[in-house]
Amino acid sequence: MYLFFSQISNFQFFFSHRSSTIRDMVVRCITHFVDAQAKNIRSGWKNIFSVFQMAAVDTDVQIVELAFQTCTLIVGMLY
Repeated sequence: MYLFFSQISNFQFFFSHRSSTIRDMVVRCITHFVDAQAKNIRSGWKNIFSVFQMAAVDTDVQIVELAFQTCTLIVGMLY
């Protein structure tokens, strides 16, 4: 799992890509990881939320909605 956390900065880099397909894939990968491992994430939340912060200002509505739904899931599941 540590390997994944060290790779999140790469997700931030890929999120700045022009293609909305790639940005959508990045948000879906992070969402899948959160769904599977939310209770085991300790110090990776800052990086995860920075990807969602970039998604929040995206021009593609589906990307914004998926990031919002995942943040809602995180708050409901953990707090």
